[in-house]
Amino acid sequence: MSIKICESLELLAEKFNSNGKKLYVVGGYVRNSLLGIGHTDIDITGALDVKTVAELCRGLGFRSQVVNKNLGTLLITTKNEQFEYTMFRAESYADDGSHIPVDVKFVEDIKVDALRRDFTVNALYYDITDKRIIDFFNGVSDIEKKILRTCKDPNLTFKDDGVRILRLVRFVCELGFKPEKQTLLVAKKVGYNIKAISRERVLKELRLTINGALKYKQKSTSHKQIVKYYNNLNIWQYVFNVNFNNFKISYFNKLYKVFVKSDGDYRYLAFVCMVLNNYLKAKTTDANLVQLVNTLFGSAGLKESNKNMQDMLDAYRFAQKLLYDKPSTYINNQNSLIFEQLSFEIKSLLVLVNTNKVNEIKLNIINMKKRSVPFNVSELKITNEELINKMHIKNQNISAIKQKLFDMCVNGEIINDHNILVEQAKHLNELIEKNKKNA
Repeated sequence: MSIKICESLELLAEKFNSNGKKLYVVGGYVRNSLLGIGHTDIDITGALDVKTVAELCRGLGFRSQVVNKNLGTLLITTKNEQFEYTMFRAESYADDGSHIPVDVKFVEDIKVDALRRDFTVNALYYDITDKRIIDFFNGVSDIEKKILRTCKDPNLTFKDDGVRILRLVRFVCELGFKPEKQTLLVAKKVGYNIKAISRERVLKELRLTINGALKYKQKSTSHKQIVKYYNNLNIWQYVFNVNFNNFKISYFNKLYKVFVKSDGDYRYLAFVCMVLNNYLKAKTTDANLVQLVNTLFGSAGLKESNKNMQDMLDAYRFAQKLLYDKPSTYINNQNSLIFEQLSFEIKSLLVLVNTNKVNEIKLNIINMKKRSVPFNVSELKITNEELINKMHIKNQNISAIKQKLFDMCVNGEIINDHNILVEQAKHLNELIEKNKKNA
Protein backbone atom coordinates (compact mmCIF):
# COMPACT_ATOMS: atom_id res chain seq x y z
CA MET A 1 0.00 0.00 0.00
CA SER A 2 1.58 3.24 -1.17
CA ILE A 3 1.27 6.57 0.63
CA LYS A 4 2.15 9.94 -0.87
CA ILE A 5 5.58 10.97 0.40
CA CYS A 6 7.38 14.19 -0.45
CA GLU A 7 10.68 14.17 -2.30
CA SER A 8 12.63 15.47 0.72
CA LEU A 9 11.71 12.41 2.77
CA GLU A 10 12.56 10.07 -0.09
CA LEU A 11 16.00 11.68 -0.31
CA LEU A 12 16.50 11.34 3.44
CA ALA A 13 15.35 7.70 3.28
CA GLU A 14 18.06 7.03 0.67
CA LYS A 15 20.65 8.43 3.09
CA PHE A 16 19.31 6.10 5.79
CA ASN A 17 19.61 3.17 3.40
CA SER A 18 23.25 4.10 2.77
CA ASN A 19 23.78 3.75 6.52
CA GLY A 20 22.10 0.34 6.60
CA LYS A 21 18.84 1.57 8.22
CA LYS A 22 15.28 2.37 7.20
CA LEU A 23 13.37 5.62 7.61
CA TYR A 24 9.68 5.43 8.52
CA VAL A 25 6.76 7.82 8.68
CA VAL A 26 4.76 7.06 11.82
CA GLY A 27 1.49 8.00 13.48
CA GLY A 28 -1.17 10.44 12.39
CA TYR A 29 0.12 11.02 8.85
CA VAL A 30 -0.12 7.30 8.05
CA ARG A 31 -3.50 6.98 9.76
CA ASN A 32 -4.96 9.97 7.95
CA SER A 33 -3.59 8.83 4.59
CA LEU A 34 -5.54 5.60 5.00
CA LEU A 35 -8.64 7.54 6.03
CA GLY A 36 -8.30 9.95 3.14
CA ILE A 37 -8.60 13.01 5.39
CA GLY A 38 -6.42 16.04 6.02
CA HIS A 39 -2.86 15.39 7.03
CA THR A 40 -1.28 16.16 10.39
CA ASP A 41 2.31 17.10 11.12
CA ILE A 42 4.70 14.53 9.70
CA ASP A 43 6.53 12.45 12.29
CA ILE A 44 9.38 10.24 11.15
CA THR A 45 11.42 7.66 13.01
CA GLY A 46 14.26 5.20 12.62
CA ALA A 47 17.19 3.49 14.32
CA LEU A 48 19.81 6.22 13.72
CA ASP A 49 20.72 8.61 16.54
CA VAL A 50 19.97 12.32 16.17
CA LYS A 51 23.62 13.28 15.68
CA THR A 52 23.93 11.00 12.68
CA VAL A 53 20.59 12.16 11.26
CA ALA A 54 21.62 15.79 11.68
CA GLU A 55 24.77 15.06 9.62
CA LEU A 56 22.68 13.40 6.91
CA CYS A 57 20.38 16.43 6.84
CA ARG A 58 23.31 18.78 6.54
CA GLY A 59 24.53 16.83 3.52
CA LEU A 60 21.12 17.33 1.88
CA GLY A 61 20.99 21.03 2.69
CA PHE A 62 18.27 20.57 5.33
CA ARG A 63 18.35 22.46 8.61
CA SER A 64 18.01 20.53 11.85
CA GLN A 65 17.68 21.34 15.53
CA VAL A 66 17.68 19.06 18.55
CA VAL A 67 14.32 19.49 20.30
CA ASN A 68 14.90 17.08 23.17
CA LYS A 69 18.21 15.29 23.49
CA ASN A 70 16.92 12.95 26.22
CA LEU A 71 14.07 11.77 23.99
CA GLY A 72 16.15 11.70 20.82
CA THR A 73 14.01 14.23 18.97
CA LEU A 74 15.20 16.34 16.04
CA LEU A 75 13.28 19.02 14.14
CA ILE A 76 14.13 18.93 10.42
CA THR A 77 13.32 21.86 8.14
CA THR A 78 13.58 21.93 4.36
CA LYS A 79 12.65 24.77 2.06
CA ASN A 80 8.91 24.07 2.23
CA GLU A 81 8.47 21.31 4.83
CA GLN A 82 9.10 20.43 8.43
CA PHE A 83 9.38 16.99 10.05
CA GLU A 84 10.06 15.74 13.55
CA TYR A 85 12.42 12.81 13.77
CA THR A 86 12.61 10.57 16.82
CA MET A 87 14.94 7.63 17.26
CA PHE A 88 13.34 4.29 18.20
CA ARG A 89 13.13 4.13 21.96
CA ALA A 90 11.70 2.30 24.95
CA GLU A 91 10.30 4.23 27.90
CA SER A 92 9.67 3.52 31.56
CA TYR A 93 7.30 5.68 33.60
CA ALA A 94 6.60 6.44 37.22
CA ASP A 95 3.40 5.00 38.65
CA ASP A 96 1.48 8.29 38.73
CA GLY A 97 0.49 8.66 35.07
CA SER A 98 2.33 11.96 34.80
CA HIS A 99 3.72 11.47 31.28
CA ILE A 100 7.29 11.88 32.48
CA PRO A 101 9.51 8.96 31.46
CA VAL A 102 11.90 8.11 34.26
CA ASP A 103 14.05 6.05 31.92
CA VAL A 104 14.56 6.24 28.15
CA LYS A 105 16.56 3.70 26.17
CA PHE A 106 17.30 4.08 22.49
CA VAL A 107 16.82 0.86 20.58
CA GLU A 108 17.01 -0.54 17.05
CA ASP A 109 13.90 -2.70 17.28
CA ILE A 110 10.90 -1.02 15.64
CA LYS A 111 8.39 -3.17 17.55
CA VAL A 112 9.81 -1.99 20.88
CA ASP A 113 9.22 1.56 19.68
CA ALA A 114 5.67 0.66 18.64
CA LEU A 115 4.84 -0.62 22.12
CA ARG A 116 5.28 2.85 23.64
CA ARG A 117 2.57 4.37 21.43
CA ASP A 118 -0.96 5.03 22.64
CA PHE A 119 -3.50 3.58 20.20
CA THR A 120 -3.21 1.02 17.43
CA VAL A 121 -4.38 3.52 14.81
CA ASN A 122 -1.42 5.74 15.75
CA ALA A 123 1.15 2.92 15.78
CA LEU A 124 1.36 2.43 12.03
CA TYR A 125 4.74 2.78 10.32
CA TYR A 126 5.26 3.47 6.65
CA ASP A 127 8.49 2.14 5.16
CA ILE A 128 9.43 4.91 2.72
CA THR A 129 11.85 2.76 0.74
CA ASP A 130 9.73 -0.39 0.38
CA LYS A 131 6.45 1.57 0.21
CA ARG A 132 4.65 -0.64 2.71
CA ILE A 133 2.84 -0.25 6.01
CA ILE A 134 4.13 -2.05 9.09
CA ASP A 135 1.28 -2.84 11.45
CA PHE A 136 2.05 -4.78 14.66
CA PHE A 137 -1.33 -4.38 16.40
CA ASN A 138 -3.96 -4.58 13.64
CA GLY A 139 -4.22 -0.81 13.47
CA VAL A 140 -5.32 -0.90 9.82
CA SER A 141 -8.24 -3.14 10.79
CA ASP A 142 -9.13 -0.79 13.66
CA ILE A 143 -9.15 2.14 11.24
CA GLU A 144 -11.54 0.25 8.99
CA LYS A 145 -13.76 -0.51 12.00
CA LYS A 146 -13.34 3.06 13.31
CA ILE A 147 -12.36 1.95 16.82
CA LEU A 148 -9.76 3.18 19.29
CA ARG A 149 -7.80 0.47 21.08
CA THR A 150 -4.56 0.66 23.05
CA CYS A 151 -1.45 -1.06 21.72
CA LYS A 152 -0.94 -2.95 24.95
CA ASP A 153 -2.91 -3.58 28.14
CA PRO A 154 -4.89 -0.33 28.64
CA ASN A 155 -4.05 -0.44 32.35
CA LEU A 156 -0.40 0.05 31.42
CA THR A 157 -1.07 2.56 28.67
CA PHE A 158 -3.11 4.87 30.90
CA LYS A 159 -0.88 4.34 33.93
CA ASP A 160 2.16 5.42 31.94
CA ASP A 161 0.50 8.58 30.67
CA GLY A 162 -2.80 9.89 32.03
CA VAL A 163 -3.16 12.36 29.17
CA ARG A 164 -3.95 9.40 26.92
CA ILE A 165 -7.40 9.26 28.53
CA LEU A 166 -8.00 12.80 27.29
CA ARG A 167 -6.52 11.92 23.90
CA LEU A 168 -8.96 9.02 23.66
CA VAL A 169 -11.86 11.47 23.86
CA ARG A 170 -10.12 13.89 21.48
CA PHE A 171 -9.77 11.23 18.79
CA VAL A 172 -13.45 10.38 19.22
CA CYS A 173 -14.27 14.00 18.36
CA GLU A 174 -11.61 14.44 15.68
CA LEU A 175 -12.01 11.15 13.84
CA GLY A 176 -15.53 10.04 14.67
CA PHE A 177 -14.16 6.75 16.08
CA LYS A 178 -15.46 4.85 19.12
CA PRO A 179 -13.35 3.45 21.97
CA GLU A 180 -13.06 -0.35 22.12
CA LYS A 181 -15.01 -1.69 25.13
CA GLN A 182 -12.08 -2.74 27.33
CA THR A 183 -10.15 0.44 26.55
CA LEU A 184 -13.15 2.52 27.65
CA LEU A 185 -13.73 0.50 30.83
CA VAL A 186 -10.13 0.89 31.94
CA ALA A 187 -10.07 4.61 31.07
CA LYS A 188 -13.03 5.07 33.41
CA LYS A 189 -11.39 3.03 36.17
CA VAL A 190 -8.11 4.96 36.13
CA GLY A 191 -9.37 8.45 35.26
CA TYR A 192 -7.65 9.75 38.39
CA ASN A 193 -4.34 9.54 36.49
CA ILE A 194 -5.33 12.81 34.81
CA LYS A 195 -4.65 14.56 38.14
CA ALA A 196 -0.92 14.02 37.65
CA ILE A 197 -0.86 15.84 34.31
CA SER A 198 0.25 19.46 34.23
CA ARG A 199 -2.67 21.87 34.01
CA GLU A 200 -1.20 23.39 30.83
CA ARG A 201 -1.30 20.01 29.05
CA VAL A 202 -4.83 19.33 30.24
CA LEU A 203 -5.95 22.73 28.92
CA LYS A 204 -4.27 22.05 25.58
CA GLU A 205 -6.07 18.71 25.22
CA LEU A 206 -9.36 20.26 26.30
CA ARG A 207 -9.16 22.96 23.65
CA LEU A 208 -8.11 20.47 20.95
CA THR A 209 -11.02 18.20 21.86
CA ILE A 210 -13.63 20.97 21.90
CA ASN A 211 -12.64 22.01 18.39
CA GLY A 212 -11.68 18.50 17.30
CA ALA A 213 -14.56 18.10 14.86
CA LEU A 214 -13.32 21.12 12.90
CA LYS A 215 -9.89 19.64 12.25
CA TYR A 216 -11.01 16.98 9.81
CA LYS A 217 -14.50 18.33 9.08
CA GLN A 218 -16.42 15.74 11.03
CA LYS A 219 -20.17 16.02 11.64
CA SER A 220 -21.08 19.50 12.82
CA THR A 221 -22.12 18.14 16.21
CA SER A 222 -19.21 15.74 16.81
CA HIS A 223 -17.86 18.07 19.49
CA LYS A 224 -20.76 17.11 21.78
CA GLN A 225 -19.02 13.75 22.26
CA ILE A 226 -16.72 15.45 24.76
CA VAL A 227 -19.72 15.85 27.08
CA LYS A 228 -20.86 12.27 26.55
CA TYR A 229 -17.45 10.76 27.31
CA TYR A 230 -16.43 13.13 30.11
CA ASN A 231 -19.77 12.25 31.72
CA ASN A 232 -19.38 8.51 31.17
CA LEU A 233 -15.76 8.45 32.31
CA ASN A 234 -16.57 10.72 35.28
CA ILE A 235 -13.43 12.77 34.69
CA TRP A 236 -14.70 16.36 35.10
CA GLN A 237 -13.23 16.40 38.60
CA TYR A 238 -9.79 15.43 37.28
CA VAL A 239 -9.87 17.80 34.32
CA PHE A 240 -10.63 20.78 36.56
CA ASN A 241 -8.79 19.40 39.60
CA VAL A 242 -11.62 20.38 41.97
CA ASN A 243 -14.26 18.56 43.97
CA PHE A 244 -16.52 17.82 40.99
CA ASN A 245 -17.22 14.26 42.13
CA ASN A 246 -20.23 12.88 40.23
CA PHE A 247 -20.57 16.18 38.36
CA LYS A 248 -22.20 15.68 34.96
CA ILE A 249 -23.49 17.93 32.22
CA SER A 250 -27.24 17.63 31.77
CA TYR A 251 -28.34 17.07 28.19
CA PHE A 252 -31.45 19.12 29.00
CA ASN A 253 -29.44 22.14 30.09
CA LYS A 254 -30.06 25.23 27.95
CA LEU A 255 -26.35 25.95 27.60
CA TYR A 256 -25.57 22.35 26.61
CA LYS A 257 -27.84 22.94 23.62
CA VAL A 258 -26.00 26.21 22.96
CA PHE A 259 -22.67 24.36 23.03
CA VAL A 260 -23.94 21.77 20.53
CA LYS A 261 -25.02 24.54 18.13
CA SER A 262 -21.91 26.66 18.64
CA ASP A 263 -19.38 27.41 15.93
CA GLY A 264 -15.62 27.06 16.14
CA ASP A 265 -14.98 30.76 16.76
CA TYR A 266 -16.81 30.74 20.08
CA ARG A 267 -17.24 27.03 20.86
CA TYR A 268 -14.70 27.10 23.70
CA LEU A 269 -16.58 29.98 25.37
CA ALA A 270 -19.83 28.06 24.90
CA PHE A 271 -18.22 25.06 26.61
CA VAL A 272 -17.08 27.20 29.55
CA CYS A 273 -20.52 28.77 29.98
CA MET A 274 -22.11 25.31 29.85
CA VAL A 275 -19.84 24.04 32.63
CA LEU A 276 -20.43 27.13 34.78
CA ASN A 277 -24.20 26.94 34.35
CA ASN A 278 -24.36 23.21 35.11
CA TYR A 279 -22.36 23.75 38.27
CA LEU A 280 -24.20 26.87 39.49
CA LYS A 281 -27.70 25.74 38.39
CA ALA A 282 -29.12 29.22 39.15
CA LYS A 283 -28.22 32.89 38.90
CA THR A 284 -25.27 33.73 41.13
CA THR A 285 -23.57 36.82 42.47
CA ASP A 286 -20.69 38.34 40.59
CA ALA A 287 -18.35 37.55 43.48
CA ASN A 288 -19.27 33.86 43.33
CA LEU A 289 -18.87 33.81 39.56
CA VAL A 290 -15.40 35.39 39.71
CA GLN A 291 -14.36 32.93 42.40
CA LEU A 292 -15.59 29.93 40.39
CA VAL A 293 -13.87 31.06 37.18
CA ASN A 294 -10.63 31.62 39.10
CA THR A 295 -10.92 28.18 40.73
CA LEU A 296 -11.52 26.35 37.47
CA PHE A 297 -9.41 28.37 35.04
CA GLY A 298 -7.05 30.52 37.12
CA SER A 299 -3.63 29.79 38.59
CA ALA A 300 -4.99 26.99 40.78
CA GLY A 301 -6.96 25.53 37.87
CA LEU A 302 -6.22 25.24 34.15
CA LYS A 303 -3.99 28.34 34.12
CA GLU A 304 -5.84 30.22 31.40
CA SER A 305 -4.68 33.69 30.37
CA ASN A 306 -6.18 36.70 32.13
CA LYS A 307 -7.71 37.84 28.84
CA ASN A 308 -9.46 34.51 28.26
CA MET A 309 -10.78 34.48 31.82
CA GLN A 310 -12.13 38.01 31.34
CA ASP A 311 -13.91 36.81 28.17
CA MET A 312 -15.43 33.96 30.19
CA LEU A 313 -16.71 36.39 32.81
CA ASP A 314 -18.08 38.83 30.23
CA ALA A 315 -19.85 36.02 28.36
CA TYR A 316 -21.40 34.38 31.40
CA ARG A 317 -22.38 37.63 33.09
CA PHE A 318 -24.50 38.57 30.10
CA ALA A 319 -25.73 35.01 29.55
CA GLN A 320 -27.15 35.13 33.09
CA LYS A 321 -29.17 38.23 32.20
CA LEU A 322 -30.64 36.44 29.19
CA LEU A 323 -31.34 33.26 31.13
CA TYR A 324 -32.80 34.67 34.32
CA ASP A 325 -33.79 38.35 34.05
CA LYS A 326 -37.20 39.72 33.06
CA PRO A 327 -37.39 42.04 30.00
CA SER A 328 -38.00 45.06 32.23
CA THR A 329 -34.67 44.32 33.90
CA TYR A 330 -32.37 43.46 31.01
CA ILE A 331 -33.65 45.80 28.27
CA ASN A 332 -32.09 49.08 29.30
CA ASN A 333 -29.43 51.42 27.99
CA GLN A 334 -26.80 50.15 30.43
CA ASN A 335 -27.10 46.54 29.25
CA SER A 336 -27.30 47.66 25.63
CA LEU A 337 -24.07 49.58 26.14
CA ILE A 338 -22.39 46.53 27.67
CA PHE A 339 -23.63 44.27 24.84
CA GLU A 340 -22.39 46.66 22.16
CA GLN A 341 -18.88 46.56 23.61
CA LEU A 342 -18.66 42.76 23.75
CA SER A 343 -16.54 40.87 21.22
CA PHE A 344 -18.09 39.39 18.09
CA GLU A 345 -17.53 35.88 19.47
CA ILE A 346 -19.38 36.62 22.72
CA LYS A 347 -22.25 38.28 20.86
CA SER A 348 -22.53 35.23 18.57
CA LEU A 349 -22.71 32.98 21.62
CA LEU A 350 -25.38 35.13 23.27
CA VAL A 351 -27.56 34.99 20.16
CA LEU A 352 -27.79 31.22 20.71
CA VAL A 353 -28.60 31.69 24.41
CA ASN A 354 -31.73 33.70 23.59
CA THR A 355 -32.18 35.06 20.08
CA ASN A 356 -35.35 37.02 20.83
CA LYS A 357 -33.89 38.82 23.83
CA VAL A 358 -30.70 39.68 21.94
CA ASN A 359 -32.75 41.05 19.05
CA GLU A 360 -34.63 43.27 21.52
CA ILE A 361 -31.32 44.56 22.87
CA LYS A 362 -30.07 45.21 19.32
CA LEU A 363 -33.25 47.15 18.59
CA ASN A 364 -32.67 49.24 21.71
CA ILE A 365 -29.12 49.93 20.54
CA ILE A 366 -30.46 51.21 17.20
CA ASN A 367 -32.89 53.50 19.05
CA MET A 368 -30.09 54.73 21.33
CA LYS A 369 -28.00 55.69 18.31
CA LYS A 370 -30.95 57.50 16.77
CA ARG A 371 -31.24 59.52 19.99
CA SER A 372 -27.46 60.19 19.92
CA VAL A 373 -26.91 58.37 23.22
CA PRO A 374 -23.12 58.12 23.59
CA PHE A 375 -21.55 54.65 23.69
CA ASN A 376 -18.31 55.95 25.18
CA VAL A 377 -17.09 59.17 26.77
CA SER A 378 -15.49 60.36 23.52
CA GLU A 379 -18.96 60.54 21.90
CA LEU A 380 -20.11 63.26 24.30
CA LYS A 381 -20.87 66.47 22.42
CA ILE A 382 -18.49 68.48 24.53
CA THR A 383 -14.67 68.54 24.41
CA ASN A 384 -11.94 68.76 26.99
CA GLU A 385 -10.75 71.96 25.33
CA GLU A 386 -14.12 73.62 25.89
CA LEU A 387 -14.25 72.54 29.50
CA ILE A 388 -10.75 73.86 30.23
CA ASN A 389 -10.36 76.95 28.02
CA LYS A 390 -13.92 78.27 27.75
CA MET A 391 -15.44 77.13 31.03
CA HIS A 392 -12.17 77.35 33.01
CA ILE A 393 -12.71 73.99 34.68
CA LYS A 394 -9.60 72.60 36.34
CA ASN A 395 -7.91 69.78 34.47
CA GLN A 396 -8.10 67.44 37.49
CA ASN A 397 -11.92 67.70 37.46
CA ILE A 398 -12.39 66.88 33.76
CA SER A 399 -12.36 63.09 33.97
CA ALA A 400 -14.93 62.88 36.77
CA ILE A 401 -17.22 65.42 35.11
CA LYS A 402 -17.18 63.71 31.71
CA GLN A 403 -17.77 60.29 33.27
CA LYS A 404 -20.79 61.68 35.17
CA LEU A 405 -22.13 63.32 32.02
CA PHE A 406 -21.72 60.04 30.15
CA ASP A 407 -23.53 58.05 32.87
CA MET A 408 -26.38 60.56 32.93
CA CYS A 409 -26.80 60.30 29.15
CA VAL A 410 -26.82 56.51 29.21
CA ASN A 411 -29.31 56.45 32.09
CA GLY A 412 -31.61 58.90 30.30
CA GLU A 413 -31.26 61.69 32.88
CA ILE A 414 -30.10 64.14 30.20
CA ILE A 415 -29.65 64.04 26.42
CA ASN A 416 -26.37 64.28 24.55
CA ASP A 417 -26.87 67.93 23.54
CA HIS A 418 -24.05 70.43 23.65
CA ASN A 419 -25.89 73.20 25.47
CA ILE A 420 -27.34 70.82 28.05
CA LEU A 421 -23.91 69.26 28.62
CA VAL A 422 -22.35 72.70 29.14
CA GLU A 423 -24.90 73.66 31.79
CA GLN A 424 -24.64 70.30 33.52
CA ALA A 425 -20.82 70.45 33.47
CA LYS A 426 -20.92 73.84 35.23
CA HIS A 427 -23.20 72.43 37.89
CA LEU A 428 -21.04 69.34 38.41
CA ASN A 429 -17.89 71.45 38.63
CA GLU A 430 -19.48 73.65 41.29
CA LEU A 431 -20.38 70.54 43.31
CA ILE A 432 -16.83 69.18 43.07
CA GLU A 433 -15.27 72.47 44.15
CA LYS A 434 -17.77 72.84 47.00
CA ASN A 435 -17.01 69.34 48.25
CA LYS A 436 -13.30 70.13 48.16
CA LYS A 437 -13.79 73.18 50.36
CA ASN A 438 -15.94 71.25 52.81
CA ALA A 439 -13.52 68.34 53.01
